[in-house]
Amino acid sequence: MVARYAAKGGVDVLLIDKERVLGERVCGEGISQRGLADAQLPSQDCIRVPVYRVEIHGPRGASVALESPGRAFGYIVDKPEFLSSLAEAAQAAGADIRLRTRLIHIARTSDGFAARLRTPEGVVHVHARAVAGCDGIGSFVWRSLVGPWRTELVSCYQYRMSGVRCEDETLYFFVGSNVAPGGYAWIFPRGEGEANVGLGVRGTNPRPFLKKFVRDHELYFRNARIVKRGAWAVPVGGPLPRCVFDRLIFCGDAAGHVMPITGGGIRSSLLAGREAGRVLAKALRHNALDARSLSDFLYSYHRVYGCYLLRGLKARYIADHLTDRDLHDLITIVRAEDLVRAASGRGLTPIILRLLSKPRLFLKLLYLYLVT
Repeated sequence: MVARYAAKGGVDVLLIDKERVLGERVCGEGISQRGLADAQLPSQDCIRVPVYRVEIHGPRGASVALESPGRAFGYIVDKPEFLSSLAEAAQAAGADIRLRTRLIHIARTSDGFAARLRTPEGVVHVHARAVAGCDGIGSFVWRSLVGPWRTELVSCYQYRMSGVRCEDETLYFFVGSNVAPGGYAWIFPRGEGEANVGLGVRGTNPRPFLKKFVRDHELYFRNARIVKRGAWAVPVGGPLPRCVFDRLIFCGDAAGHVMPITGGGIRSSLLAGREAGRVLAKALRHNALDARSLSDFLYSYHRVYGCYLLRGLKARYIADHLTDRDLHDLITIVRAEDLVRAASGRGLTPIILRLLSKPRLFLKLLYLYLVT
């Protein structure tokens, strides 16, 4: 998105990616309806299934569901197709995209940055007046130009499975300390019995928890088999305190642009990239590349989405203090739409008000809400 919107703004853009094919790394592949609209893809061939129902399963057998007949909450997409469509749109805007190209060195110069790239043809040298660091957790650009990269992480592990018994248009979430401590498990159907099945945890290895999850939920996985697997980490510490420097902006996972309570990062990163691309294009046209000028990105992103990330961080801090008993009470009392609203960073007030019938939990959540 940075490349697309910067190129639309009339500047020369080079986008590099070390992967041979975009989207090969594992991902849950879920995106909200608004997120897909924000992407403004040239086609929607990437959609695998629409999502009309969300189920949340608690640690003591209770569950709650939210349905939206006739209007999808979101979609499960094919990630390689999705990223290919984004790349196609960036190229159509004028961006130059190079795959199988790795950044191996970058340093500041008097008028920008000097970089060395390892390509299939050998090492090449390039000069850039400005850089957008969108290179994920542990950003090489950040470590080269700013210093150590640190934030809180969730460790995720996922199977791609066939033969899963689940409804294609339903997302399944499972919470509880025995399921995924510090996180949750998911089943995201991809259609025709195929599903992404994974979980994220904090402070421990997710692999044994995923094995146990599959073993304990035979209803879904009795005849399923694993066709692909993979691990990754997700930043859940909220936006980094600073992501704008002279001639330099960071976006996406590299800047902590991920919803802390869920670990979802597609829409948040799309919008960050859009705003960063627009700001960089304007700054380059006017040769105003100091950090103060580029800080327009912070204001525009906070307005369109960054504020939700901060609310999501507050919700995650509160969730960190909830016991399995608390989660059970929440699921049995609170409406599913309120839980989904909180998970998208849109506020906790409806949940707190609905807990008036549970004074212990009401006071606990109210206290956590006020002190975090």
